[in-house]
Amino acid sequence: MARLGGEAVVGAIAGIEGSVGAGGAVAAGAGAGALGDYSGSLVAAKIAAEAVGGDSAAAACVGKNSFTGDTPVLMADGTSKPIAEVKVGDEVRNSEPDDSFVEHHVVAALHITEDDHDFVDVTVGTSSGPRAIATTAHHRFWDETTRTWTDAADLRVGDHLSTPGGGQIAVQSLRRYAAVNRTYNLTIEDLHTYYVIVGETAVLVHNAGLCDWRSEFDNLAAGKQGHVRTVGDAQELRGMFDGWTAGAQRLPSRGAKIPDVYRLDDGTVMQWRTASQSGDETVDIFPPGSKGLKVHIGDE
Repeated sequence: MARLGGEAVVGAIAGIEGSVGAGGAVAAGAGAGALGDYSGSLVAAKIAAEAVGGDSAAAACVGKNSFTGDTPVLMADGTSKPIAEVKVGDEVRNSEPDDSFVEHHVVAALHITEDDHDFVDVTVGTSSGPRAIATTAHHRFWDETTRTWTDAADLRVGDHLSTPGGGQIAVQSLRRYAAVNRTYNLTIEDLHTYYVIVGETAVLVHNAGLCDWRSEFDNLAAGKQGHVRTVGDAQELRGMFDGWTAGAQRLPSRGAKIPDVYRLDDGTVMQWRTASQSGDETVDIFPPGSKGLKVHIGDE
C-alpha cells in the first residue's frame, strides 16, 4: 500500500479524460454521456461471479450495488480501466473519507450480476460541463454534505461528492429508472473504497458490500436454539464463511481452535472454530450490541 499527497493525485488525474486505460480506447467523456441513455424493463434473476482463486462463494452474495461495465475505475498508476476489465490482483487508487492522501490497494474480487434493475444516473458538474454516471440505486457514494456513505438513490441535488486530494464535486441532477444491464463491482483489500471516473473527475465510492450475512443467516435451516442455524457439511460452511468475510479486516488468530477471525464493515466479528461441542466446525458471529449467533453442521 502507498499513500500519495493531494497535489500529486490532482496532477495525475488531469490526464485521464479521453482515455480509459491501455485496455480500451473509449473516451471517458463519451462513455459518461452514453450512460445517460439506458432504459428498459426488469430482467429475470441471473448472477455470475468471478472471485479470488475462481471461488465464486465470495461474490455470489454481493448486494445490488454496482456499475455498468464501461464505467472507468482509477487505477494505482493513474490510468483508468473499464470496471469490466479490472482483474483480481490489480491495484486501484482509493482513500479514506476525509483524507487528502490517496492509497493503493489490491482488488480481491470482481463481482458480476445481471439481476440489478433499479438504476440512477448521477450527473455532476465537471470542468467540461455536466457528466453522468449510471449506477445501481444502492451503490454508496461518500457524501461530503451529510458526511455519510449514501445510496445513489438517496443523494440530493446540491450534495457534494468526494474527489481525490480532498476535493469535492456537486451533484447537479438525478434520474432513477429501470434498466436491463450487466453490472460489475469490486471488493478491495483492507480499505473498502475505490474511485470511479465521471468525465475527467474521479469520485469516491464504497466497494462491494460484503455478503448480506444477516438475510442469508435468517434463511438457513434453524437449529434447536433460536440463535443457531445449520448447513449440510463442512464445505458448505466454509464457502459461506469465506463469502461473508471476503474483503473484511483480518484480526489476530485466537489459537489453533479459532484460526480465522474477521471484522466486517458493520462491526460484526466472525470467527471460524475448528471444533465445537457437537464435534464439528462452527462459525461464530458477534454482531455489535447483539447476542452472538452460530452456524453449525447438521442439527443440534
